[in-house]
Amino acid sequence: MNDLSRRRLFRAAGGLAVLGLASACTSTVSGSPVPVPHPTPVQPPTPPNRLAKARQEGVAVLAVTDARPFSYQDSSGLTGEVVEVSKAAFTALGIRAVKFELTGYEAVQQKLATMAAAGDDSIACFGGALIFEPSMCQTTDPVPDFQYKIAFGVQKGNPKKITTMDDVIKGKRSCAVLTGTPLKEQLQAAGVTSLPSFASPMDAMKAVADGRADCFPFYDISLRLLASDNPVAGVEVVGSTEIPGVQPMVAGFQFIKNEDTSLRDAFAAQLETMRQDGQWLQIAGRFGLNQDNAVPQDYSNGQFCH
Repeated sequence: MNDLSRRRLFRAAGGLAVLGLASACTSTVSGSPVPVPHPTPVQPPTPPNRLAKARQEGVAVLAVTDARPFSYQDSSGLTGEVVEVSKAAFTALGIRAVKFELTGYEAVQQKLATMAAAGDDSIACFGGALIFEPSMCQTTDPVPDFQYKIAFGVQKGNPKKITTMDDVIKGKRSCAVLTGTPLKEQLQAAGVTSLPSFASPMDAMKAVADGRADCFPFYDISLRLLASDNPVAGVEVVGSTEIPGVQPMVAGFQFIKNEDTSLRDAFAAQLETMRQDGQWLQIAGRFGLNQDNAVPQDYSNGQFCH
């Protein structure tokens, strides 16, 4: 074979090799396609609910006002019914510390509204003697702590035997009332006809002492405190009753309104447990409250949150 023939043979063999390689590269693989794995998206961790967060941080902050017997300073520091009840309840929920921020009634309502709008939970709630009313439900979730009943300032020994509103109405007793309070209208609606008005609680108590009025019906917690701090000779406080047709006023804690109600719900449940096992009365009794001031078990926020 001459050189020309060899070159032609090599070129032919090379061409066949290229064709074979091309054929191999363009052949298809039989069977199902192999799926390409995709990375699993990483979900951000779910933030703890408000109860869990308070437990993790170990502290709950409450706003309170300077108002005896609910929250006030004495030689031992800040104390009062609201202060001590909230400490006991939060401690039972596994929150190690409770801190208190002193404020005023008007200022705290504005602050609660601002915090609710911003989703701020740096303050858990406000606790105090402020009477619950429907407007509070727009920015807070109230938790009832206690209720005000009606007690009577009467002459020492209670010669007219007044302990209930029925005694007043049937006995046609005269009742000293304070100017500008809703009690006068409520007592009139209940059937009390003699209602001399006075400018201050002390004036009303003195009117009872000297016989110008048979009794001075007033909110029991406040009246007992008044009689303790400013005793009027010849006058004592008796009874714990209701005015017919008038629902007792309720006060307590206002939690910042939030879709997550875990902290509020747990606190409310713990308060009920404390009322049932006697711990609430043991604490509240130190500050002039009694069993009549305990909120009924069937009490619902629907009674003022419409």
